Amino acid sequence: PQLFPYHLGEFVCRQMRLTPFKYYASILVDAMREDHPYDSIPNFTAADIVRIMGIGRNEYIAIMVQAKSKKLMWRMNKGLVKDLLPQSPLNIQIDPWWLVHVVNLGETEYRQLDPTEATVCHIAARPGGARYADLNGMAVRQLYQRGLVWLEVPVRPEDHLSIPPLE
Repeated sequence: PQLFPYHLGEFVCRQMRLTPFKYYASILVDAMREDHPYDSIPNFTAADIVRIMGIGRNEYIAIMVQAKSKKLMWRMNKGLVKDLLPQSPLNIQIDPWWLVHVVNLGETEYRQLDPTEATVCHIAARPGGARYADLNGMAVRQLYQRGLVWLEVPVRPEDHLSIPPLE
């Protein structure tokens, strides 16, 4: 299991429609099906899973116990483990300068959007996306929960980053 390839977001999120939430859900399902301990997930990946899904070591163990208690053949039943995981990402803090991008929407998905969500999608579909501060925040959050938009933290070459140690 690797960290989500955020640097390939344009292709991975827009074309493949694989959001960080879906990516990490599949990592957790595979780890649980193989009966791997939580410590088998690399630290930065685990930290990102906690940030997006809210599943840390204790939650992972609780889900494993719950899955094992449900069925004798729980490893064979991928859906059982998947049903025990969260069905949508956590409501994360989105900073005003973050960019919002739209995945490739199908016609059916587009027709199900309310007018505010459709407006957000039109604006965010432009090349380079749109700043969160320039959009309707509630509509962006609803689209994010449904996996129809993805977020990018813009980093320029002149920016300096500081990564604190993991706790």
